Amino acid sequence: MALAAFSNSALLFNDGAEKAVISSIFYNSDKLEQIAFHVRADDFYNETHKLIFKAMVSLYEKRENIDPITVFEEVSKYVSKNQLLIKKDLINLPDYLDSLSVYLPTDRTINVYAKIVKEQSVRRSILNVSKELNDYISDSTKSINEIVEESQQKILSIELDYSSKNLYHA
Repeated sequence: MALAAFSNSALLFNDGAEKAVISSIFYNSDKLEQIAFHVRADDFYNETHKLIFKAMVSLYEKRENIDPITVFEEVSKYVSKNQLLIKKDLINLPDYLDSLSVYLPTDRTINVYAKIVKEQSVRRSILNVSKELNDYISDSTKSINEIVEESQQKILSIELDYSSKNLYHA
């Protein structure tokens, strides 16, 4: 498989790492608690991966089995409540869940992949904040003190989120 399939730094996400994290939970659902301590559903770039991870966490909290069938059922509940995926995507979801089995992470690499997902999420957050700050800076009614304070608050928010969930032992 080509490296391009695993990484797209221009878009600040790594599809292969996201798939590997999800796949690792299918193979060992006990790893979910460890992964969920560091990675949230919102850290996934791919919307389908967000829903899958959310479903896995929900199943884990209910102490239910985590496998492609139960995850599909849980995602279906989210979709019917929130209309998050179009019907076509939901129909293809079982095949997609099965396709994740090609990503066979080891216990050692699970943390590495989770760290990649989290770090890419932080990079996207920083990029979004920089865009917001660019607009804020362009507002001539804002004083330099207001701009500096707003900048510090936004960066501190990202820093606190990242440092509280940092993967030290990846």
